Amino acid sequence: ETYQKLPSLLKFGGLTFDVDACRILWKTTSLTLPETEGRIFQLLMEHAPDIVSKECIAGNLWGGVDYVDENILQVNMTRLRKNLNKIGLKDIVRTVRGQGYVLCPSSEP
Repeated sequence: ETYQKLPSLLKFGGLTFDVDACRILWKTTSLTLPETEGRIFQLLMEHAPDIVSKECIAGNLWGGVDYVDENILQVNMTRLRKNLNKIGLKDIVRTVRGQGYVLCPSSEP
């Protein structure tokens, strides 16, 4: 069977995320994320505009919170935010205290 696989694109608030390439497309820029950050971003895109719990992220990435150092998610979120900042997406990932994370595309200037 030979067929052309279409890229899996997630779209939300002016953002496009190419799941297969782990790449964010925003306005005229693009950013390729490391795998772990890409998977976190994918979850945020798939659930947007809803909050994604830390348990959901840990479960999807590492098989559950029980096996994960509390810190590892925080470290990955910090890296993800730093990368997003590079292409002008400074406050797009928000922390919702006690609940998790949510994608908030800033309104166009």
